[in-house]
Amino acid sequence: MPAQEQTMSGISERKGMKKRSRSRWIGGSIGVLGLVLLLAWIQGWLSGDRVSPGREIPAMVSTSGLRTVPAQERADPVITGWPGTVVAKTKAVLSAQVAARVVEVAVRQGDLVKRGEILVRFDAAEPQARLKQAEAAWLGATARRKQAEADYQRMKTLIAEEVISQRQFEAADAAYQTAQAEEEAARRQREAAEVILDFTTVTAPFGGRVTRREVDPGEFAAAGRSLLALDATDLFRLETALPLAEEGRLQLGQRHPVEITGLPVMQGTIDEIVPAADPETRTVTVKVLLPRGAAVRSGLFGRLLLSGAAAKGIFVPKSAVREIGQLETVRVLEAGRVITRHVQTGRETGEQIEILSGLRPNEQVVVEGGA
Repeated sequence: MPAQEQTMSGISERKGMKKRSRSRWIGGSIGVLGLVLLLAWIQGWLSGDRVSPGREIPAMVSTSGLRTVPAQERADPVITGWPGTVVAKTKAVLSAQVAARVVEVAVRQGDLVKRGEILVRFDAAEPQARLKQAEAAWLGATARRKQAEADYQRMKTLIAEEVISQRQFEAADAAYQTAQAEEEAARRQREAAEVILDFTTVTAPFGGRVTRREVDPGEFAAAGRSLLALDATDLFRLETALPLAEEGRLQLGQRHPVEITGLPVMQGTIDEIVPAADPETRTVTVKVLLPRGAAVRSGLFGRLLLSGAAAKGIFVPKSAVREIGQLETVRVLEAGRVITRHVQTGRETGEQIEILSGLRPNEQVVVEGGA
């Protein structure tokens, strides 16, 4: 009997364990099924309003406050901007003509000066002394020439009266010619001394602006040392390097638009085409004269705008393009909804900009409202 009871007890325990295991399995299955249904509901699989991932259907908007324009497809000439630098048409680098100590620099960099205005003074003590010495030598030579001339005239009279010999007359004539030569040499030395004295004062050769100052009072300037750079302010040119293929299209006197940073586009005139090409870059330098009185100065960046062959493109107002970081977008009115499109822009023509991708012709682009 005890053995039979133990056997029945073991059977009952195994049945209980199987029943508990089945209950846990059913409970786990119900839990997994509930989680799957919850996820399906969240993703919208159980409703008819499912939205594709990554896209939101915009709400209908009122068009009363919107201003739209159609995206225009047209063929415009391709404008190429060739970079260049603005430089003064007339410019000069003023250098020392004598070796002397600088005693005064009357201008600073950026100052406007008039023609003939004194810019730099050198120590003039030695040149003045040389001038006085040359003047004294010239006065002495002039006195000797006058004496020799008087002797020659007297000898000329005496030779006519046959009072003196021919040899005496020729000696008087030679002395007179020598005195004349010495006087001329002394005069030239005096003029040279005057020029050296003039070199101790540097004046402006034309009216303009001081663009560079390279010397200060107290310095010793050797002959040939750069002192100041001066640019005339009446006329400027844009100097740019063009490929040889573009050079053939240009002629002196042609007018082309020029774009200077910060200024409206202006018309320039081809003023000079340097005939020699750069052997390394295979380009030629073209100098475009800007309008007189243009508000420019040396060193500004600019572009010479040249038209090429016409190319089709889709254009919209610049105001329609929005920038979000590195991305460019436009808003399009489509079936009563404002949709944001990512676009890629290209060339600009006035207030219009080309859309390379992301837009079709005649689509209504929002330029105002609907923000």
